[in-house]
Amino acid sequence: MKNEAGTTAGFFSPGPPGTHVLLVCQSTAFEQARNQRIANAMNSHL
Repeated sequence: MKNEAGTTAGFFSPGPPGTHVLLVCQSTAFEQARNQRIANAMNSHL
């Protein structure tokens, strides 16, 4: 949640702010899943 606005702005900058509400939730869920996969990959190398 710490950099939510910055990351979503990078993905959906062309649209007006009103359209970002649902996209914010989707992108943060996607980022959490991606970060989890990265963490799992790093843990498997340890």
